[in-house]
Amino acid sequence: MKKLIFLLLIPLLVISQDSWVEIEFQFDDYAEEVSWGFYSSTDTISVDTGFYSEGQPNAYEFIELDSGDYTFQLMDSWGDGLSWPNDGYCLVSNECQDTLFYASGNYGMGLIESLTIAPCAPP
Repeated sequence: MKKLIFLLLIPLLVISQDSWVEIEFQFDDYAEEVSWGFYSSTDTISVDTGFYSEGQPNAYEFIELDSGDYTFQLMDSWGDGLSWPNDGYCLVSNECQDTLFYASGNYGMGLIESLTIAPCAPP
């Protein structure tokens, strides 16, 4: 019976994610210019989102994912980053590794950063 239960649980163990990240934004006055993507090392899109509302002050995303290598891409359609009229920021983090990516102010049209996400049990 124990073997049967273990065999039934294998698919759950294989598909469950072993880590997570939080993506936090404090926008300048032009949130609608910001978009971002989170990609796995095989270049398949894991998360591709953005398109926030005009005047939106902040945003928060929680993403469960597998540990491993990723690329985070932060874009600004106007080309001035999070800088007008007051500096904003983007923070990607989790409890186990703390800050994985941080950008503030004028980063231009965009930033691309390679990240290695370690296993981290979701809170």
